[in-house]
Amino acid sequence: MSDKPTTPRSRSRAPARPARPAAPAKPAAAGETAAPETAARIDAEVAESVKAAQEAAKLAAEQVAAGVKAAEKAAEEIQARLKSMFEAIEAETRRNAERVSAAALTNVKAAEAASAGLPERLAAEIKAAEARLESAAGKLKAHIDETLSQAEAATEKASRAVSDATAERIRAAEAAVAKFQEQTEERLRAAEAATANLAAAQQRGIQSAERAGSTVMEGFARAQKQIADFVTERLRHDIDAQTALLRCRSLEDVHDVQQRFIKTAMDQYSAEATRMVKLGGDVASRALENAKG
Repeated sequence: MSDKPTTPRSRSRAPARPARPAAPAKPAAAGETAAPETAARIDAEVAESVKAAQEAAKLAAEQVAAGVKAAEKAAEEIQARLKSMFEAIEAETRRNAERVSAAALTNVKAAEAASAGLPERLAAEIKAAEARLESAAGKLKAHIDETLSQAEAATEKASRAVSDATAERIRAAEAAVAKFQEQTEERLRAAEAATANLAAAQQRGIQSAERAGSTVMEGFARAQKQIADFVTERLRHDIDAQTALLRCRSLEDVHDVQQRFIKTAMDQYSAEATRMVKLGGDVASRALENAKG
């Protein structure tokens, strides 16, 4: 409250009137009649002062009561405002808590949904990688089979050519022997020498065919070993990738591991295909050279 309650001291009250100076002493004959009047006047003034003091005290008491009542009313208003303020703060706090709780629940549900779909996506990607691995392995095997088939065909063709040439030479030698059988001993020895040369050529042709076949079988064994090594390396890489996925703590980590896994797999497939093509070419070239030799 801005105004302080007034008190009897703050309010003007009727000051006690000063006692009048005593009348000068008169001669006894004249003063005997004035003394009663002075005493009566003094009593009246005292009564008036007492009455004024009582009225001032009553007014001060009323003002004090009014001030107390105003203070109580102001205190009640302040208490009501504080209560309203606390209720507003409590309501706002409750609303904020509900909003935070709802947001946290939404985030938890989103995280649960993402976590629930992660194993399925990983399984699908692993299955797709396995399908690509099987497809690449199938293509590689088909290429190896085709290369081996070509090498076997070339070897068979070379062997047949050698056999045909040898048979033709034998027939020519037999014809020459029949034709020159009646000739001199020198011609006979020459024919026998020619026959021996033809037999040696036939033996060389057979040995060339055997070397070509050995080269093909050796190439097939090398291809099988190389495929087994490749499959072993791929399995080890898959296990490492699965272990790395288990250590992931976020979707970014999972994405990085998947990217590295796919890149490494494609690099390995490409390198293995290049090696197998080179191996097939080397085996075919060596087989043809051995067949010709």
